[in-house]
Amino acid sequence: MSDLPVLEPGVILIHAVSKALLPRLEWALNGLAHKPKSVRWVSLPGYLLQTLNNTSSQSEMLACEMTFAAECESAATLASALASLQAIWFEVSVPSTLQSLGQRYCYTPILGMFHSQTDQAGNQIFSENALLATMRASDSFNNQDLMVRLSMLLGTEWDAQLEPLRKAALEARYATELAS
Repeated sequence: MSDLPVLEPGVILIHAVSKALLPRLEWALNGLAHKPKSVRWVSLPGYLLQTLNNTSSQSEMLACEMTFAAECESAATLASALASLQAIWFEVSVPSTLQSLGQRYCYTPILGMFHSQTDQAGNQIFSENALLATMRASDSFNNQDLMVRLSMLLGTEWDAQLEPLRKAALEARYATELAS
């Protein structure tokens, strides 16, 4: 077995970031993601500024999708560095391999960081201890409390906040390609 680090193909989805933060963001990405490939920024529609609770209505919001080759452990370092920018909505993921589980990090300024491990099909994997702790923390007579705690374990709130941004970025990329 080789002592060389295993580089995995990761994906960084920047769902929304202010144009003013681009220099800091690109510096972080170039330093941590081993020069990400195919970075093409697209402008998000203006109506999203209210959705994002952006106080600066003049600020242009951008999105991009990029791939990178990194050690599986560096996905956490990358997600942490991006989260330190605070005013950014993103996902970082590395797929599962024979040697390691996949990793998925989601961040919104309102909710903070969410992390889950994934299998080869992209399903989230939870340990027995995580499920037991969720069950113990909820009142066994209160199904609503259990549902809320399971929702947190699954990252449902993060997906709910990121989904409109995913769609807007996809539409913006599609519109940009049509215009080219």
